Amino acid sequence: QHKHVVVYHCKMQIREHHTDEVSQERLVVRRGQNFKMTLTLMQSFNPELQQLVLTAKTGDQHASEDRGTFSRFGYPDSIRRSSSAKAMWKVEPLTGFSLPSNTVALSVTPPADAPVGEYELFGKLQEEEKSLGKLVVLFNPWCSEWSHVGVVNGKL
Repeated sequence: QHKHVVVYHCKMQIREHHTDEVSQERLVVRRGQNFKMTLTLMQSFNPELQQLVLTAKTGDQHASEDRGTFSRFGYPDSIRRSSSAKAMWKVEPLTGFSLPSNTVALSVTPPADAPVGEYELFGKLQEEEKSLGKLVVLFNPWCSEWSHVGVVNGKL
């Protein structure tokens, strides 16, 4: 049976996200800071003809775009979102190296205002959505985008 393979490059991410004190085995990232993943699919992928849709979800079945606990995003990104959607994740291709046609290297960024907590990441190419694993998103004191989130008249 064929299956997709996800590589999160955890050791590299631990250094970049200053999370070595938190976990050596799990993917733990900071909001507003990208992380890298390599996804090997069961078929070749052509972004000019297909869209890879990713979903990040935290919480229970009540996760929603409006609360920032559910985000659907894609490569290329042509996802329609609610006008009141908060905490929109982004994905971009990593370029500059050669990969097989069924492998895609991505840079995924949880937004600076994403709720902290454990997320499950899903991927969908054509019809079938599959879990790509879990990650933890932490507060990021180094994120320049965060400085304006929640600050009113200089007070939190």
